Amino acid sequence: MQSFFTKQHILFSIILLVSSFLLQSYLPWWSLAVAGFATAFFIKTTTRFAFWTGFIGNFALWFGYAWLIHVHTEGILSNKVAQILPLQGNAYLLMLVASVLAALTGGLAAWAGNSMRELRG
Repeated sequence: MQSFFTKQHILFSIILLVSSFLLQSYLPWWSLAVAGFATAFFIKTTTRFAFWTGFIGNFALWFGYAWLIHVHTEGILSNKVAQILPLQGNAYLLMLVASVLAALTGGLAAWAGNSMRELRG
């Protein structure tokens, strides 16, 4: 069984998180998919590791963003958005749903990037 704490895996994780953070600061939310795809395409790793790193990394990044906005606005913004959606006004459920969607997008993009690299040989 391969260890997940190799230099290559740590480098992959750091580049994915930093690139996702930077791209999302200036571009639309789906830019996290571009970061995941490009990172997995250029850094060789296993498909499984690429997916889970993209999933967990983007989940943590988005949940952190959502929590920061929630704290900064004293919950006013997130509670109002949660009332618009069928979440019974639960701001934490809104953060969870948004984070899971970002995690799926990032994980699938990293999986696709890794698969594309493997197809190219």
